[in-house]
Amino acid sequence: MAAALFGLVLARDKWIQHRWRVAARRLGMRFQPGGLLEGDRIVGRLGGYRVELDNLGRKHTSVVLHADHLPRNIHCCARTWGDRISDDPLRIGDDPFDRTVRVAGPAVQVQARLTARARAVVAAAIGTPSRPAATVVVTGGRVTYDAEYHVEPAARLEAVVQRLADIADALALDGDVAEQLGRNALCLDEPEAVRWRNLEALIHHYPKTGAAESACRALIEGVDPALRLLATGQRRLAPDGRRVLRGIVGDRGLPDALRVRALRIIDGTDDQGAAASDRGPHLAGDPLEDLLSAIVRDPSSAVRQAVAESLARRENGEPSLLLCLAEDPSPSVAAAALRGLTRVFDRPPPRLNDTLIAALRRPSYAVRLAAVEALSIAGTEAAVEPVRAVLRASFFDQRLRQAARSAIRAIQVRTRPSGAGHLSLVLEDDGRGMLSASEHGRLSEAPTTAR
Repeated sequence: MAAALFGLVLARDKWIQHRWRVAARRLGMRFQPGGLLEGDRIVGRLGGYRVELDNLGRKHTSVVLHADHLPRNIHCCARTWGDRISDDPLRIGDDPFDRTVRVAGPAVQVQARLTARARAVVAAAIGTPSRPAATVVVTGGRVTYDAEYHVEPAARLEAVVQRLADIADALALDGDVAEQLGRNALCLDEPEAVRWRNLEALIHHYPKTGAAESACRALIEGVDPALRLLATGQRRLAPDGRRVLRGIVGDRGLPDALRVRALRIIDGTDDQGAAASDRGPHLAGDPLEDLLSAIVRDPSSAVRQAVAESLARRENGEPSLLLCLAEDPSPSVAAAALRGLTRVFDRPPPRLNDTLIAALRRPSYAVRLAAVEALSIAGTEAAVEPVRAVLRASFFDQRLRQAARSAIRAIQVRTRPSGAGHLSLVLEDDGRGMLSASEHGRLSEAPTTAR
């Protein structure tokens, strides 16, 4: 019985060895036979690539194709169960490809090399290997194929080697990285996200190249607003960039997020995207009063909030526009405008105190808090009782209560310092966050620091 089993094992080994010898002859490579249960090896070159094939112990198949033109830190493999796309630091922008293949490495190299053709070849080879137990991986400047517990027959070996060579060819660059990124960004057949990522990498890593300027010049007058917005990052196109950004901000048919980001780029406060730091210096500082006045009544609350924030940051912000936005029905817009009003109190606009007092009656917590903080800087004596009403109504909100107490103290000290013949409005605090008797009508002395 043992002799029969040994004979079967020996016959199987001899048969596998014979078929691999035939495969080596077909591939035009050198065959290196191994001993019993040791495995055989085929080495040679195909299409300029060095190839090594092994049937490890005549149980597994391993094919390694050395692609010296590939950076050693680029890695491509099939996604495994439970591998979430959201966890990847690097995505190409092509959803079917990103769901099939996991990619790692320098973003600029990966984006440039994974063209539409390369993604099709890599996804077909890596995402759908020839056998369920087989894996195809690109890593360390090599393209490898591994099939556990299976020795590929001679006919299949030729197809496997050719598929690995196709992957290496597809990942080769046609020119330098900047030129390839520019071609990818201009390719109309590519998904928008792929074009956007290629253009972002081009502007951020190769801002002074001719490829970046030509790609941005072609896209800045295009039809895709997201690509037009990103193309404004090219420094040599600053005048056109400002014009395009203004057009995006004023176009009510575009997505709110895109319009808000365009406004923040002009305002110099955009911090999204890899090229953000390159855009600010040559696009920020554009006078925006006319544009902000035109969109202060924009239907989008997100845009109106961005207008309020922009006015609050500008040294010459229009107080009248901020007052208008402080009465906005959107709580986020009104709160942003109220916070911005604190910057223009050196020249307080008319109706300022009335607007802040009216904001105290708004149901939004953010609006009431912003109004109380603004009144602590610019409020008059007429605001004391409305602020006291907020204090009494906010029994459990310590932050709002403390802000109201501080506002009343600041108003009293600023408008009528405590002294002989004056009644003090400064409130006492028993240290437990409760209303003290002085808050219900008892007179109290102002602290000495208030004099």
